Amino acid sequence: MKQVELGERIEGARFLGREFLVFMWWLSEMGDGTVDVRGHGELSLHLDASLVLERQAEGVESCRLKGLAPSSGREAKEALRDGKLPTKAHVSLSKAEQSYAFNFNADTLSTGGVRIPQLLTEVEDEAFFERMQLIEELESMLESLFEEFLRLRISSDFEASIAPAIRHWVREKPTMARAEYDRIRDRVLGPSKVSDRRA
Repeated sequence: MKQVELGERIEGARFLGREFLVFMWWLSEMGDGTVDVRGHGELSLHLDASLVLERQAEGVESCRLKGLAPSSGREAKEALRDGKLPTKAHVSLSKAEQSYAFNFNADTLSTGGVRIPQLLTEVEDEAFFERMQLIEELESMLESLFEEFLRLRISSDFEASIAPAIRHWVREKPTMARAEYDRIRDRVLGPSKVSDRRA
């Protein structure tokens, strides 16, 4: 494949990262903000601290929001309704007593400024390996969420149920209940294992 063709394909697929960030945002405001992530169990998911939304028009129109919970404000939903999609966000993920925080770049599907849970050991060599395990755990959680999004995105259930629910949510109307989403997800991905739910 020629380098130009690869570049065009990458550019053409950037929308997926932005849609994935909208998907995470939607999940974070569903119910109490907990999500059942395959292989990891119940996680608390929140977009906080900062959010950037952009729209390609004649140039780039952007909206940069900061605060305790910029994604939950009226201005954020107004930007979505105006056709802007999130390109960067500060995300918090918590599992039991472990809390992670990071900056997510939707266009590159990359993380930065990662904050991991407090280490349990002070021994330098052991601390290094513990830090690596925690980072791998975060990567695994994000990969599982992205896989869930992609499998739902290519399913018939997405246009039939998920997309309409997200459009209602953008208009700040009642959205899909967590139990209904779980049923759709389990139909597309297969039921979660009991061990996953309790992990």
